Amino acid sequence: MPACPLSHKAFATYLLAKGIVSEKVTEIGSAKPGSLLPDVWIPREKGAWLIKIVGRKFPSGQKSPQYWRNWIKEEVLEHALQWENWPGGNFTSLLVFAYEIIGDKSPLEPKQLFSYQGNTFAFVVIRTKIYRQFCKQLSPRWGTVTMPVSEFRKWGRGWEDFWKEAPFI
Repeated sequence: MPACPLSHKAFATYLLAKGIVSEKVTEIGSAKPGSLLPDVWIPREKGAWLIKIVGRKFPSGQKSPQYWRNWIKEEVLEHALQWENWPGGNFTSLLVFAYEIIGDKSPLEPKQLFSYQGNTFAFVVIRTKIYRQFCKQLSPRWGTVTMPVSEFRKWGRGWEDFWKEAPFI
């Protein structure tokens, strides 16, 4: 099993600190062979959230910092969309962009930031269906897509804000 990136461990620790029951996904019986699995499963009253964690720096790049980078491999996005159709459950697929803050700006208010092993993280969540609706191809060579920053900022939520809205999602 590959090593778990720092962003994954930070998010798992964050959920634990907030008292949110979650499980790391190692297998799901209804997944087709060869499917990419979610990183985290959070049971809900009716169904579950299946989450892909996407680690990014905020900002990215040394010479010309880029904020709100939200690219993802198209293959990963397509697998995440399929999770909602798995038999046996009412699943909602989510992307959590785990931004490691490396500058003096953040995508979230300071009260929503989380410190883990000397690093500061901001967790921005967006429904996979919404991401797919607005994403554009970034690099055909690398098979990546990205959502325009204006749409990402409109639809993305800090985890705490998302959690408060959760009954309506």
